[in-house]
Amino acid sequence: MVLSKWAYRAKHIPGSIRFNTPEEGLQALDKGDEIVVCCSGDNCIASIAAYTMLTANGTSTCAAMQAGYPLEGDMVE
Repeated sequence: MVLSKWAYRAKHIPGSIRFNTPEEGLQALDKGDEIVVCCSGDNCIASIAAYTMLTANGTSTCAAMQAGYPLEGDMVE
């Protein structure tokens, strides 16, 4: 999850992980892991930016997804 803490609490994909900074994510994630970065919808570019940063830093199995997964959080109806 590449959105703010508030956005993560409001709605996120079950089991997703949120990092405070891109650097924190790079340190915690293994470059060999399959990584999917997610954002809130088609107009959100945060997942594309995260994908670009991850692949530029050597992550080989990375995909940017926008929406369509089940969600959980404080604002999920």
